[in-house]
Amino acid sequence: MIVTAAWRRGGTRQVIWLWTVLALGLAIGACSADTEIKEEDKIPPPIAQASTLLAADRNGDVWRIDSQTGEIQPFLDVYIPSGPSALNLGVISAMVFDPAANVLYAGTGASTLSACPGCLYSIDMATGVATLLLDISTSLGSFAIPGLARRSDGRLFAANDNLVEVDPTVPTVVASNVISPAVGGGRGLTFGNDGTLYMAGYTTGTTINGIDTTTAASALLGTLSYPNSGGVEPLFPQGSPVINSMTTLPDGSALAIVNDSAWNWYGASVDLATPEAVLLGKLSFELDGIVWLPFVASSALPAPVMNLSVIDGYLSNAVGWDAGFVVNSYKLYWKANGTMSGIPANADGFYAGIPGTNFSDFAAAPGNTYFYMVAAVTAAGEGPPSSEIFHVAVGATVGAEIIPFAPVAAVSPTPVALADDQVSGAVPLGFNFTFFGNVYTQAYISSNGFLSFDAAAPHGCCGGSIIPDIFPPNDYIALAWTDLDPPELGLGESTPGTITYETIGSAPNRKFVLTFDRIGTNALGGIYTGQLVLNEFDSTAEVHTTHANLQDVPAYTQGVENASGTVGYYLPGRATGQDILNNDAVRFHTN
Repeated sequence: MIVTAAWRRGGTRQVIWLWTVLALGLAIGACSADTEIKEEDKIPPPIAQASTLLAADRNGDVWRIDSQTGEIQPFLDVYIPSGPSALNLGVISAMVFDPAANVLYAGTGASTLSACPGCLYSIDMATGVATLLLDISTSLGSFAIPGLARRSDGRLFAANDNLVEVDPTVPTVVASNVISPAVGGGRGLTFGNDGTLYMAGYTTGTTINGIDTTTAASALLGTLSYPNSGGVEPLFPQGSPVINSMTTLPDGSALAIVNDSAWNWYGASVDLATPEAVLLGKLSFELDGIVWLPFVASSALPAPVMNLSVIDGYLSNAVGWDAGFVVNSYKLYWKANGTMSGIPANADGFYAGIPGTNFSDFAAAPGNTYFYMVAAVTAAGEGPPSSEIFHVAVGATVGAEIIPFAPVAAVSPTPVALADDQVSGAVPLGFNFTFFGNVYTQAYISSNGFLSFDAAAPHGCCGGSIIPDIFPPNDYIALAWTDLDPPELGLGESTPGTITYETIGSAPNRKFVLTFDRIGTNALGGIYTGQLVLNEFDSTAEVHTTHANLQDVPAYTQGVENASGTVGYYLPGRATGQDILNNDAVRFHTN
């Protein structure tokens, strides 16, 4: 399955798809349909270098928290293989990542939803398969693991009534000690950058304690306060939120999942030294077990190969992956209107911790050029970046969209003499143009206001058609398909209009420009002036209408249709309509 990860960088919403095909990589599963993600479900990370952030829910699903926007997206559907069927892991109450072993560990909660409450699992990040390592409920003194942390030597520590040390390589319980003095047990474990094991008290959840990993002796560091709620929930009418899980970020702060007594859930940034917290976002559903997956600089990996095709950008043919390189995620660098010269430090920014194989970018305004490089990240660290690709930002994947009116100035156009209801011979485009997946180098112009890639296309008298329509003409782009008549005087004109075409620019940014200038309608008193622009770079088609008075024509159509007449795009009201347009522009995406 392919999962879309989305980012917003301001400006007009636009999408660039980046795909990667790897010998080894992530096979992202679908998260449960029981959980509905709402637009307000966000936990914006407080620092930009936070790479991949994951959190789990009560359905055994793991979610990704976007490191730039805080948006929550599906990541893994965790399950336990069981014969011909599969069992859901149930409540995941804590998670931790071992970058050396490239393993995600999870602890389960005390619930009838859990297949094994109080158990420790390893999760295959490529498949979502969970493997039982240990039932540590007896050692914990409880059927739940609300706290799980990894020490730098690879040992895992789980907390509830007791602090349990686990060697996951054997696997076995190394030690189990009662947490003292009594704080009602522990949850939300995380190792700080200084090596201190931090823990929230289980009963209150508002105290931050330092824990001795040998004796489980706890030292109260402070009671959590919320001096600045960040405008998320300033008054806490249901009592101050308590910590459920924490993970340490590179700057030494912690990112936590907290909830109040009414089971409202939040993301929070926690200063472990103070300790003070700032709420970052309120959630509509329960998340837990938050964990940060770090990046480590490394030159151990080969660079992926990035190719660009039509509208969409493709990360493809990323060859050379050794069996030892399992890709955890990717880091996508971008720069607007200028090259990075192959150096990530020259980027305007980056999207870090991208899992999966399908990325989308909400970039800035259409017309700008964006450059991209990508690096793969495995347990060995971040590899070298790919070569750069560039893309002119557009506003949609497929379909029709309104764009700024900006007709192309004529350079040296070629006139086309067409009588009423006549189609031209083959006209060269000057480059390869992809239209609904088919590549064309020439086209045919109808006097009735459309261009077709079908050599047998009729002239289309005497009006436009619905879109789509299997009857010919098909495989066309209509500027203003209606009963136009080039020799006829347009409304208010004293001389006939003209039809011209030309190809301008240089590869890969050439444009084919077809202009209908002051073309009249057949004894109907209308007029049309407009321009069709075919863009080589992304195979988009633009229609710029300077002026159209088509109120009295039989039927006017502006849009695109594929060769079989089964797929087409248009703006509402512009298929078999009647219209007056001025300084109007539309872009069509067909691939």
